[in-house]
Amino acid sequence: MRQPQRAANNSAMSFANPPYPRYTHEMTNTLAIILGIFIIGFIALDIFVIEADVLLFLARKFVALTEYLAFWR
Repeated sequence: MRQPQRAANNSAMSFANPPYPRYTHEMTNTLAIILGIFIIGFIALDIFVIEADVLLFLARKFVALTEYLAFWR
């Protein structure tokens, strides 16, 4: 494992030299396409096989979450 690099001035943080290793794994186009196909396939499966019960459940929970968050605004 790579050791994190420290800034020359220890009293101030430097954005160019963070105290933690940079995240190097990025989402590729292939991964995005596979994920999109998986999500669209799940939605199609839900609509045609389970008659959209899961989508309705998630939509209701999302509405409840937004109403709960609006309370804290």
